[in-house]
Amino acid sequence: MTDGAAQGALALLRKELRQARADQGWSIDRLLARTAAQGVPLGRTTVSQALNDGHPRPSSRTVAALARALGVDPAPLHALWERASPRAAPAPAPGPPRAPGAADTGPALLEVHEAPLPGTDPGTLPFLTPYLLRPHDEELRHALAPALAEERSVLLLATGGSSTGKTRALYEALCALAPGRPLLRPHDHVGLLNLLHAGEAGPGQVLWLDEAQRFLHGGPVAEEAAELLRRLLLDRPGVVAAGTLWTEPYQGLVARPDTVADPHGRVRALLTSPATRKVAVPGRLTDAERERWRRLAADSGDPRMSDSLHAGARDGRVVQHLSGGPELYEAFRAGPGAHFSVAEHALVSTALAARGLRHYAPVPGPLLAQAADAVLDARHRSADPDWAAAALRSLTRGVRPDGRRTDIRSTLTALVAVRAAAGEEPAYEPADYLEQALRAEKALPAPTPALWRAVEEHTTDPHMLFAAAQEARWLDHRKQAVLLMRRAIAAGHPHVLQSLMLALPRDSWQGEEVLLWVADHAGLTRHDGIRLFLWSLHDPAWPEAGARIARRAVAQADVTDPDEVAALLSELGQIGQQGLLLARDPVTHLRLPEAPLAARLLHLLSSRGHVADAVRLADRLLPGADLTRPDLTAELLVALRAAGGREADVAAVAREAARHVDPGDTESALAVLDELVEAGEDDAARLFAGRLAESADVADAESVGYVLDGLRACGGMPGAAVRIAERAVERCDLSVPEDVAFLLDGLRAHAVGPALTRPFVREAVGEGDVGDVTGVMLLLWSLRELGETAQAARLLDRAVRESVGLSDPEYAACFLQELAAHGLARVVPQVAERAVEEAAVDRVGVGFLLRELRATDRPELLARLAARCADSSEPRVAGQLRQVGQDACARRVIDRALDRTDLRSPHAPARLVAGLAAEGELDAARRLARAALDADAPSPDLVAALRKAGLPQEAALLERRLADRPPPTPARPGPTSYGLETDGTSAAPWRWSDLPPVDEDWCARARAASRETRWL
Repeated sequence: MTDGAAQGALALLRKELRQARADQGWSIDRLLARTAAQGVPLGRTTVSQALNDGHPRPSSRTVAALARALGVDPAPLHALWERASPRAAPAPAPGPPRAPGAADTGPALLEVHEAPLPGTDPGTLPFLTPYLLRPHDEELRHALAPALAEERSVLLLATGGSSTGKTRALYEALCALAPGRPLLRPHDHVGLLNLLHAGEAGPGQVLWLDEAQRFLHGGPVAEEAAELLRRLLLDRPGVVAAGTLWTEPYQGLVARPDTVADPHGRVRALLTSPATRKVAVPGRLTDAERERWRRLAADSGDPRMSDSLHAGARDGRVVQHLSGGPELYEAFRAGPGAHFSVAEHALVSTALAARGLRHYAPVPGPLLAQAADAVLDARHRSADPDWAAAALRSLTRGVRPDGRRTDIRSTLTALVAVRAAAGEEPAYEPADYLEQALRAEKALPAPTPALWRAVEEHTTDPHMLFAAAQEARWLDHRKQAVLLMRRAIAAGHPHVLQSLMLALPRDSWQGEEVLLWVADHAGLTRHDGIRLFLWSLHDPAWPEAGARIARRAVAQADVTDPDEVAALLSELGQIGQQGLLLARDPVTHLRLPEAPLAARLLHLLSSRGHVADAVRLADRLLPGADLTRPDLTAELLVALRAAGGREADVAAVAREAARHVDPGDTESALAVLDELVEAGEDDAARLFAGRLAESADVADAESVGYVLDGLRACGGMPGAAVRIAERAVERCDLSVPEDVAFLLDGLRAHAVGPALTRPFVREAVGEGDVGDVTGVMLLLWSLRELGETAQAARLLDRAVRESVGLSDPEYAACFLQELAAHGLARVVPQVAERAVEEAAVDRVGVGFLLRELRATDRPELLARLAARCADSSEPRVAGQLRQVGQDACARRVIDRALDRTDLRSPHAPARLVAGLAAEGELDAARRLARAALDADAPSPDLVAALRKAGLPQEAALLERRLADRPPPTPARPGPTSYGLETDGTSAAPWRWSDLPPVDEDWCARARAASRETRWL
């Protein structure tokens, strides 16, 4: 798992714990009492750090203890805890030789358009015309300079229409500022992803992304590449990426979709990142710029400058005329038999129509040939079987065999040949200016039935198949959409199933038959795709489909490959089907893996109860096991202990572990220590604890506290704790009170005496940061439990004098209580007034502050805080206001919640009813039900929520309204629920069983391509 995914899992774990605590409405003290009552006492700081972001991952014991205390299922929390541990990434491969810079590469290879003069031999003029600097050039250079100086990183995008000079502007900027800096030029989104995974992009280079739509349209691969690039730009200064992007794709990619699915979420995050700078390149010259262009043309004597100025005199589109874009557009619009032959025009039209089907990848030649041939009439079909290849050569080379030109100005061709590698068959892209000009006029050629068939038969990229299927669905070509989605699934696309179900006709829906087909035919090409297929088909309502695809995944697995076995074991474990794989006895057959993977395999077996298999694997691993690795050592001990009767082997591993395990990874080392204690190997445990104490990081109070907390969880190791304290006294950073509290809690748990604790106390109280009430209170409680009452009073005094921040309402309430308890009642009114102004009223803990103000008889302050809370729309806040007698403010909260709820949403009203019911606001829930009835906006979720809230009459009214409503009308309805044929006629009724089978030869080719795709 990547670091980003691990951080996301950790954030979600903490969110779930906070929500569980909020549902109970417990204070920290109440939660601590619950954990202690259940035999797992936790420190305040341990709990605080488990609940709040910005701290290391809590231990599994802490998570389990909190789950039990809060009365929630520990299994999902433990799964999140496991996902929150990132696996080490493989070392990057050696980088390629140094790439040439912009000046050495030259404009042609960087796809700067040549500007030849009509009728002139291109060889008699320079490749480029003189360059006119315009305001956007200054913007580009201003954005590049800090990144080139490694002050920050940038993705610099020149945006605008086609042939406006975007690529030329970037080229000139790089030649001016960094002519020799190596340029990395990936071919497409796959090349970009591979380059980023290999770690080749970094400071000192330029990542060249001309025509960035090639890299941003590409399904999950493009999404993953975008995410890696975004993180690289944000994490490391000096990274420079530069590219061009048409305005329309840019706007489409940054716009949020109307649906839950977000196919471009990570691309949009990249394009809207603080590291991304967009510079618009205008499509027209101003009057002043045209005058400067005229003078530059006269001074240079370059006739191309004068001719383009004359051609663009009417509309200001001077730059476009340099490359001949408008002339190409006019040549195409002249129709077949004019500039282009009938066959050539058919091929260009087909390539443009394929773009309209979201086929953003280069189009294969056989696809173009099949679709174009179908639109030619018999008189124009060639007798040459290779007619399409010959016409495509003429179109891409710009000249026919007889010497007549197909290009514009001997340079600009209607189609461009693209090869993924030297010697491969080409695919084809239409000229970008031609495509964009037609798209702007909504004049792209319409897809023909032949094109739909050709896309279906010749496209093997699963993402392109799904994109075309979505376009077919939009056009109400339901059968064609289903045919394409079937192929996408057969090729290995795991995200299609829901869309497929929605595209099927309701009149003849065959859910089980469809799922069984998917189970039998889905392309199981990659571990990530297999995982998603397994999850998609794991449904108690359709058990046979889930069982079939699991059996297929197991049958094709290479049980000698430890990576494949580990991945499949993990996924099958999520759906309770590990036994299918274990029946093939991978433990006997797999190649013995390296230590990290061996540890993971042992954990997967032991944690799912497959003890016998775990022991057999442990026995295979033991003879050559690397017992310096804490992860492997811990899992070996788990397996051997579970086996029973293996005391001698446990003792031998324990002895080796105590002497040789590397304690540098604190979390894994603590896991080893825990297993040594559980095994009863006390001598080995004490020896290893001593080694851990000598190697622990003592420069950071939080790290010291983490080790001490781990030692406490292992039954207490006072000698190791004392040694850590001795090492930390002179080295530890004690500026963060919360971290110091964690450290002191650990020392107190090990009964470390005042001779060692007081140096920490004195420095933290005298020099620590008292800017936040949370840290101050945690440290104060730790001091009180240590008996350091005088130092606690000093800390309170400092916090008051230095105006501690009171944004956390729960801890602010505790602070007010402590002031009163320590005889500082004189300052309580002023501090309470600040708390009312500073407290974050959107936090769950605001109820604690409200109750404190009421308990201390401060009605004015209570009313002010209540008024601030009244701006909320959370039912929970209304409940807290009612508890302190602030009914008017509570009603305002309820009114605001009702006003802000979108009654048309399928889920929001139901969530609000649940929240209102939890706070006893049943009258408000009835109001919401009436409003939904008046707005004719019932939903099944709302009906269910009302029933659960104890409002059966309101639920029944809405349920009757639901039953009376006509079925929804599709956004673009066809004449029937069966949709339209691709020729526009109404489709006859059809069923899933009527569809033709998918060709197995095609499946083999498509799955080979799909193996190169990463699925998110």
